[in-house]
Amino acid sequence: MTYQITIVESMPDFVSRILDFTDGFEEIWYRGMAFHDYYLEPSAYRYKKFKNASKDVEHKSITTARSNMLHIAETRELDLDLNWLCYLQHNGLPTRLLDWTFEFQVALYFAFEDYIKNKARPGSMPCVWAFKPKMFMDALGVYMKKNDPFKLNAAEKNEFIRKVLSDQSPKNTGFISEIDKESPRLLSDAYVPFISPYVNERAKVQGGCFIRFPLLDQESDTTFDSHRLETFVLADPCFSNCLAKFVFLHPNSFWKDLSMLNLKTSRIYPEVENLALIIKKQLFEP
Repeated sequence: MTYQITIVESMPDFVSRILDFTDGFEEIWYRGMAFHDYYLEPSAYRYKKFKNASKDVEHKSITTARSNMLHIAETRELDLDLNWLCYLQHNGLPTRLLDWTFEFQVALYFAFEDYIKNKARPGSMPCVWAFKPKMFMDALGVYMKKNDPFKLNAAEKNEFIRKVLSDQSPKNTGFISEIDKESPRLLSDAYVPFISPYVNERAKVQGGCFIRFPLLDQESDTTFDSHRLETFVLADPCFSNCLAKFVFLHPNSFWKDLSMLNLKTSRIYPEVENLALIIKKQLFEP
């Protein structure tokens, strides 16, 4: 009961391994990380205040943002709480969302961002995770028929399987928010891969797909740790082909090959202030 871990030594090797993992699946999500030993957990899971009162902290995060960001034009399109979480996640606020991308090239940028910016720590080994959301949801439905990982009662489990797992596809924010209103515990206490509406240029470039993690309110550190994605999939063999990790053994030589992918900071962070900073460095600084 494990997920695939592959050591990658070159760009052709990486592409070949990715193709082997996809194995004909149409939808694969990717996530790049600067350190291979970082966990697949949302940023909010790392904060003690969130662990102690996650429902209250999440609610106040959204309501405070709503009242303080009315002057920002793009926020006027954020009618759902889940859309607000996506927006706040992309702007640096800790949430229980873990963002992914449809493009492995974008994941490579985030894996090697420190190398691209000459800030890499000696000895660091970046990695790219690959995830099959449809297969994961299918496996989750099978697993929930035999187990109770989210403490849902029998009726809630059946409703979850019926509504969310009917086609094992990632949902949109409107679908999820509607269920949240009808049955607040149904999705809040489970993993839900979903695709967000593109709310800004950065989200367009970076992907706009997320996994919303369970809302673990007043649970122990051990419980939060057990809900890291790479730990949760170890619970049953049905999850064994949902997730893969590609570790770059020689990052100093590998990242130089990224130039062929045209992975520029201006593409990943297209906001005006970031583009202006790039121009400043090119033309004004020594």
